[in-house]
Amino acid sequence: MSVSRIAIVGSGPAAFYTCQHILKNVSTAAVSVDMFEKLPMPFGLVRFGIAPDHSDAKKVINKFDKFATEDPRFKFIGNVTIGRDLSVSELRANYDAVILSYGAEKPRLLGIPNEETTKNVHSAHDFVKWVNGYPNSWDSGSSNIPFDLSNTDTAVIVGQGNVALDVARLLLSPFDDLRKTDIPDETLAVLEKSRIKRVHLVGRRGPYQTAFTAKELRELTKLPGTTLTHNPILSSEPYKSSESDPLLDRGPKRLMQILHNVERPATSQKQWSLDWFLTPHEIIQNAKNAVEAIRFQRTRPIQTTAGPYGAKIEAVPGEFVDLSCGLLVSSVGYYGESIGPDVPFDASKGVIPNIRGSVVTDLTTKTTIPGLYASGWIKRGAVGVIAATMYDAVETADSVLQDLESLKSSRPAKSGFDGVSPLLHERGVTTVSYSGWKVLDAFERKEGEKRGKEREKVVELREALRIIQ
Repeated sequence: MSVSRIAIVGSGPAAFYTCQHILKNVSTAAVSVDMFEKLPMPFGLVRFGIAPDHSDAKKVINKFDKFATEDPRFKFIGNVTIGRDLSVSELRANYDAVILSYGAEKPRLLGIPNEETTKNVHSAHDFVKWVNGYPNSWDSGSSNIPFDLSNTDTAVIVGQGNVALDVARLLLSPFDDLRKTDIPDETLAVLEKSRIKRVHLVGRRGPYQTAFTAKELRELTKLPGTTLTHNPILSSEPYKSSESDPLLDRGPKRLMQILHNVERPATSQKQWSLDWFLTPHEIIQNAKNAVEAIRFQRTRPIQTTAGPYGAKIEAVPGEFVDLSCGLLVSSVGYYGESIGPDVPFDASKGVIPNIRGSVVTDLTTKTTIPGLYASGWIKRGAVGVIAATMYDAVETADSVLQDLESLKSSRPAKSGFDGVSPLLHERGVTTVSYSGWKVLDAFERKEGEKRGKEREKVVELREALRIIQ
């Protein structure tokens, strides 16, 4: 029996869900899946994107680990960067199907003056990587600490989605709670010295357009020692009652109910606020080129029947507000990047053009490229929680399963990893197997046990490879 050989690029939740669905629906000996990952460790967004204090959400790793260790048709190939160490064309020459599931890691910029030249101005993406121990996210052991939390008591976060709330919660959480998570020691040392006591979460539109979920909002409102300051907007029309706008969906109504019923302890040492109808205009620097304030231009709703109040806005001429801060974090989304010239890419959307996961040359002609697929954020954009990723991955997997027989019968037999392994050897690339990752996993767990937490992540690539080898 000939074997259908499939390569998946990336090892986050979309990659694993796609792989899992394919293996579940193909007879034992008829398929093999090789998963290529640029890091020596798998799990992508689950390991490096979910907030460290949300350990329950990371338990999906246990399901991935189970089939990765038990199914002989699966192979993990870590420390290989597709687009650099191997091209997608080289993968396609050796596999019947190639699934691109490498995510969307590029943070969107605010696009305002001084954004890229001011100290202590960061993206939420970089903050989340830092607290999650993404390898080499800063120069370990040096004074080049990316986040200065000890010289200011105020942070401004631009954005009002779940990631923005994650950043705010981690900045305001009691340190004793953080030390029990898998935040690396070097990051904890910075957080322990933090003086942050006030966080502004700023949105350019109104309360009805906030993008966070009720669960995330409720968690932040119940954070010990903190309080949500009252915004007078909530006492004005139409926000006084969540029932006043017939176009309002159930989700925003629930958020408004939570906001109207927040308890505000009088003795709280830390505060956070939701600031609406402000759009970033300019970053103001101090004499040391560090952020001193951010200037916002006021916006206002435009009456429309296309959505709830505030769905469309316009800038208010000449009206600006300065929010003083010593830390600015932008949380306005991510977009994907091209993996190479041999794969179509829609730069305007940051995605690979596709129809139900099958990559197309463009969405106008809808001409599919046989054997090439996309899954996850690089397929649909950086939106949705892990559950949405699972449904999306199943769609792509079904497209692959539908095509497998015709792909296999129309081409010569593929050699899979045996065909690309010599190329990696010639190029001096040291690969990491899943058993190699398990060595690192055991090391991290052992070090974590010494500290009273689940794991102590290895944050330097060289050290990770040394432990594995």
